[in-house]
Amino acid sequence: MILIAVDNKDYSLVSEWSEITLDKAISLSAIAVPEADDQFDLFRSIDTVKQFWKLMSNVPDDKIDMINPNALIYYFNKYMIPMLMDLHSTTPKTYQPELIDQFKHNGVTYLMPQSLVIDEETIVLQHGQPVKCFIEASNLLKQFSEMKRDGLKAMALFVAAIVKEQHDELFDEAMVAERAKRFATLPMDIVWEVFFCTSLLTAKRLRDTLQSMTTAIENIKGAAKSRWDMKLGRMRSRKAEL
Repeated sequence: MILIAVDNKDYSLVSEWSEITLDKAISLSAIAVPEADDQFDLFRSIDTVKQFWKLMSNVPDDKIDMINPNALIYYFNKYMIPMLMDLHSTTPKTYQPELIDQFKHNGVTYLMPQSLVIDEETIVLQHGQPVKCFIEASNLLKQFSEMKRDGLKAMALFVAAIVKEQHDELFDEAMVAERAKRFATLPMDIVWEVFFCTSLLTAKRLRDTLQSMTTAIENIKGAAKSRWDMKLGRMRSRKAEL
């Protein structure tokens, strides 16, 4: 959090993901980030810069107009742009995952997923689809990348589907839908933790699948070689008899 003074009063500006909720991030991602080669280009988009200020600070709207445009653009470039770019990218670069195993939200403790399998199905939710619609887990990053701004809208539902309050908790669509409503105010650092956790589980699943396929191929090759050796042995035996 960055403290700034406007009109002799102290206000704060967001500088950490833990200070942004998921619903706020969705609002931020809905605003197109100005394309600017230098600071002078941003002056032509100063109204857009002010929009981000309104969402990423607690400075009253009428006070934002009192801030020097140079200061607005300086803080925009230094603190806002990197985070905004992450909301539109495949993987956030401004967040370093801690790989937590649980988190607390609104007084409730939630357990991070240990696998992407629910009710013997591999789960990854696509935006706009019912809760119980599954696709391959390896498509998660691809889906998130392609959805860009809309991708965040699916995250509350996705997080609600894969975290648990108890280890033996059974999957229930109504419970997941209700939990997703509560997760609208989930801090973005927790959202990124679930994102990275899922990414690691996806990578592990792909690695295990590849290892299984490699082992199967080696077994097939071994069986084929064994059959060929037996066939060659019989041919040699018949040749000796002749």
